[in-house]
Amino acid sequence: CSEGGWGAAAMDAVEIAVRVVRSGSAFGAAAAGASHVLGAVGVAADGAHASGRCSLGEGNGGSDVERVLETAAAIVARLRARIAELGLEQAVHLMDFVPRPQGLMQLCDVCVLATYQETFGLVLIEAMSLGVAVIGSNAGGVPEIITDGESGLLFETRNADSLVAALRRLHDDPALRARLAQAGRRVAAERFSLARHYDALEAILRGEAPPEDTQSPAP
Repeated sequence: CSEGGWGAAAMDAVEIAVRVVRSGSAFGAAAAGASHVLGAVGVAADGAHASGRCSLGEGNGGSDVERVLETAAAIVARLRARIAELGLEQAVHLMDFVPRPQGLMQLCDVCVLATYQETFGLVLIEAMSLGVAVIGSNAGGVPEIITDGESGLLFETRNADSLVAALRRLHDDPALRARLAQAGRRVAAERFSLARHYDALEAILRGEAPPEDTQSPAP
């Protein structure tokens, strides 16, 4: 579950869902509409090509925005066809744009941020603050948010097997999932609350060093 766009990796996400559902674990019940549902919250967009192409163009047969939307529609159509082909309509849900996805996010057992290179990862903090266990790719700013095995799980970026293993681990160990969710909520409150953010920003504007626990760890 993540807020954002469906990029070229979306088909990989469906394949991962299929592998987890058919792995022989209780996730298999999801295909019959049971308790475990894999889903995503967000708006369809071709993340690999949308960047820098969201300004209107003239004299070129249409705007860049229109072409991006057409590409997004094609990706969604392919995804829906693949989901139907595998009989997973009740297990994989593609949502339209949701302006406040937190309401749906808190219904999830796990929130996954599977982007290849995330500058920060606000969606993880949102999920953590709601008491949802999180899994993130071990790249970019995500390791600054998740301490692997303590406040969430990290998986090897661009490695579907690693992501499947993390998902299966949290599925098969409810106690671990609950512990990570509780720890994640505590981390979100202590390190990433609005009050901490404003205190650190005010300190910087005053020319002072921000509180130690709001600074990024040394490389």
